[in-house]
Amino acid sequence: MGLTGGRPRAAIALAALFGMGACASSEGGSGNERGDVHGDAMAECEPVEDSSGLSGDQAIELEGEHTLVLVARTGPAAGARVQGELNLRPQESELQQPLDIDGRPMRGTVHPLVGTATLPFREVGATVPGDPASEDPEAPGVLVLMSTEGPAEATASILLRIGSEANVRGRFAYDGAYTVLRVRKVEADAFFGGWESGGANGEASGYFCALET
Repeated sequence: MGLTGGRPRAAIALAALFGMGACASSEGGSGNERGDVHGDAMAECEPVEDSSGLSGDQAIELEGEHTLVLVARTGPAAGARVQGELNLRPQESELQQPLDIDGRPMRGTVHPLVGTATLPFREVGATVPGDPASEDPEAPGVLVLMSTEGPAEATASILLRIGSEANVRGRFAYDGAYTVLRVRKVEADAFFGGWESGGANGEASGYFCALET
């Protein structure tokens, strides 16, 4: 049985907005080693396709330390799986509201969380612009973007944009490398979705599972 949600935590099961950055990429560590706790995480991660029940107030639930598995479905490394670490924390309050190209607050979008990712993105064909492990709140390694047209309980889009060059506050780039995780399902101690990337390694996409540790 694959990991798409619903298994007890005691079992330790796994679980536009792109803002494309520069083409330089960083891997952020090996992250492919398996520990005793998450030894079956890569093998058991399976895709979740439906995000119709996702709400904006779930974005803050992604906070914490996670084991992250990426699986490639398309691209130069189709079929490959990698495992690493994803750590998310609240963004500083004065930086949660993104600015448009004129420096004015953008409506309908917030940046509730930032963090770091440490895993070998290149092994699944993903290209990460800059440092995925950057802890700079104005150029974080991971930036969570939540957008909705209605109130927090409305159906929302929750993205994790990877790479410090893509996440520089106030920077708008329309080409270059990108890697984005699209959240499709959130549970008490895990979240799931799909990812897509483009850049020097070509285009690639797949799915991911993240389990709180």
